Amino acid sequence: NLFSDMQKKNPQERVVMFPVQTFWNWQYRNWGQRGSGFSWHGIPQPVMERAFDPWSPYDEQFYNEISYAVNTQDNKLFKQVLDKYDVSYLILDQTILNTLSPNAINYDSLKKFLASQSNLTLEKDYGELILYKVNLDNGWVYSLNRNTTKSVYPNYSFERVDGVYEFTDNYITDITVPSIINVFPSLFSDKLQENLEFNVENRKNEFVLTPKNDLPKNLTNYILRVTSFFESDFLIPVEVSFEAGQLKLNLIYPELTIQGAKVQINEEPILLTPGLITQPISVEFIETKHKVIPNNKEKAFLINPALNSIKLTDATGITEVIYLDTSTIDRRAFYASLPGGNLSTIEIIVPKISSPTQSAENIIENKCNQRSK
Repeated sequence: NLFSDMQKKNPQERVVMFPVQTFWNWQYRNWGQRGSGFSWHGIPQPVMERAFDPWSPYDEQFYNEISYAVNTQDNKLFKQVLDKYDVSYLILDQTILNTLSPNAINYDSLKKFLASQSNLTLEKDYGELILYKVNLDNGWVYSLNRNTTKSVYPNYSFERVDGVYEFTDNYITDITVPSIINVFPSLFSDKLQENLEFNVENRKNEFVLTPKNDLPKNLTNYILRVTSFFESDFLIPVEVSFEAGQLKLNLIYPELTIQGAKVQINEEPILLTPGLITQPISVEFIETKHKVIPNNKEKAFLINPALNSIKLTDATGITEVIYLDTSTIDRRAFYASLPGGNLSTIEIIVPKISSPTQSAENIIENKCNQRSK
């Protein structure tokens, strides 16, 4: 059986229990068992399970990252999380019941996702239990080169995605001379108010975000890394215009000010060329049912990642639909210069934009956000 087979494996290799469908650690199984779990009584390897989360924020953070990667079906992020936490084995227990809703856990979908991972091998199928081997070089103890390992300050406590690990691999926290300064370590809001790592002010036309902790660092030798909207955002705000025969979509990034000076964020607009319409009087984003007048500084939203249908209408009533697949847009971060001197005040100013006539929840419900094939 599974327990006997695990006794023959390296006891230092880390094991993760699946599914990761719930924040709560109390489990119910289809054969009548309920409780916080028992796998560690039969498996000699260290087990990563929700039952241990109350005793370590690092255990809970693993759940935040791995569950988000699975729920978003993000192959790259899933591999990143397994690598970051040095996971060697994954055990899928299909006897776990869903106690959050009447719907059963979709194990077929989960197994399909796991089967698509190039870094996973199905080692043995025990029926309702399946053992997967992680094909990554994950040692239990290793050293980091002091001269090449990136240092970060401040580090976050809770987040869905480790944005630093993505481009640095392993890193350490260093309060003295960090190679990376996290201006906003985390905007995570799934905890209590006291756990928030940022402040937010609700103004008439905008929200203003500021970090809770002071960052007494000199910015002279740093540049700013700005994450692309298309890396993780679902709704992308754009200002719509029509110039020189092209539909122009300018991305509306929040305004960042440091020491009172605005940091210039330059990203090229999205240009789409219709084949028929030369002077549209209206532009409708079909998936969000949001109609705007071009060149009137009106805003709309793109769905990401998905195929967006955009209908142009001219003064004679002629219409044309053009398409934009946001999954094909470059998702790489870009960089901006920073004002020199000591870091004192930081603000992120997010403008309020009128929502489309259909809410984001309904967009999801109506499956308008499906990625194109």
